[in-house]
Amino acid sequence: MHWSALLAAALVASALARERLPRAFPGEPVWTYWGLGSVMASLFLVSLLIHEMAHVLVARRSGVVVDGAVLWALGGSTRFRGAARDPDTQLRIAGAGPLTSLTAALLSTGGAVCAAALSVPGPVGECVIWCATVNFVLAVFNGLPAAPLDGGRVLWAYLRHRGMDPVRAARAATTGSSLLGWFMLLTGLASLLLAGTLMGVWPTFVGLFLITVARTARQRS
Repeated sequence: MHWSALLAAALVASALARERLPRAFPGEPVWTYWGLGSVMASLFLVSLLIHEMAHVLVARRSGVVVDGAVLWALGGSTRFRGAARDPDTQLRIAGAGPLTSLTAALLSTGGAVCAAALSVPGPVGECVIWCATVNFVLAVFNGLPAAPLDGGRVLWAYLRHRGMDPVRAARAATTGSSLLGWFMLLTGLASLLLAGTLMGVWPTFVGLFLITVARTARQRS
């Protein structure tokens, strides 16, 4: 785990303890907000880990050697030794993460419904709802067709499967990166400057990362 992942978790815990939780449960002691925020930040890291482990397991089952997976501030990264044998294998590996996150989101949503039906204490239900939200965001965001996200790799594998050459497929996979990057950058800055919320830090850095990746890809092509 990269140190920046711990920094991201600390920012998540701080934003939850200072903003979301006091609104959801007014009048509680400060330590309650920080304790619950720390638990929810841990669920954020666990969700990232499960997402990356899905890539690792499918890659190993497909015969691809995995050097390791690293969690960092902007998500996760799995290091492979060499490329997948064919586009279909790449498609399975890339799609495993978003599908796993979507499954976790659906299971967590079911848990939240059960918690509400059984009148489980509010903080527990809040954690389950948070887990569902995080995994749903991971599934949708990583599924977007913009390199280097999983969706970009899925698009590349699909285009290669359809017979497109690797360079054109890679260019197509990075087309949406710049637009998505600028959208996230502006959204994050608006959250930070206008709404004054720390939750805008993550989309700001992700946006900068995607813009940089898109620019590098254009220069190489």
